[in-house]
Amino acid sequence: MKIFWMVTFTCFLFVTSLTTKGYAQDTDKSLWKAQVKQFIEDRTDIANKLESCEVYDKKIRDPFINIFIDRDADSFIYIRIKGIIDDRCVYAEEFIGNMQFECKYSEEQRKAVASYYRKLMKQYSKQLAKDGSVTLEYDANNPMNIYMNDGTCSISLVNK
Repeated sequence: MKIFWMVTFTCFLFVTSLTTKGYAQDTDKSLWKAQVKQFIEDRTDIANKLESCEVYDKKIRDPFINIFIDRDADSFIYIRIKGIIDDRCVYAEEFIGNMQFECKYSEEQRKAVASYYRKLMKQYSKQLAKDGSVTLEYDANNPMNIYMNDGTCSISLVNK
């Protein structure tokens, strides 16, 4: 089961386009919008903390987990910015199935990711306000994809 989640998450990072439109129509729209708005606020806050590599540890709801991975899954993820270790900012996200996405960013890399997160959250916010849905699209210039491919980031299983 753990391998399944790793493969699912890896595929999720590299999809071409996913939309929440059907899901948003099948669920309580006000709840859905509230969850996505909170996600946008949380991710924007994370971007600000990441840019300075401020130590951060928070559990946040990711409403997209229930849409694209498992409708019945625990939709919370744990975000940890561990600070500067060996001249790198250590950033980790822990997902369902004890899967962890971890990056060791240089200053330039973490600023690029923070900027990308803020840009993406502005886009999500506009889409949500327009029609109540969010479209996730593959972006070849997404620094997280680039850093996944160059070894800055990795996916592993966490033993609990």
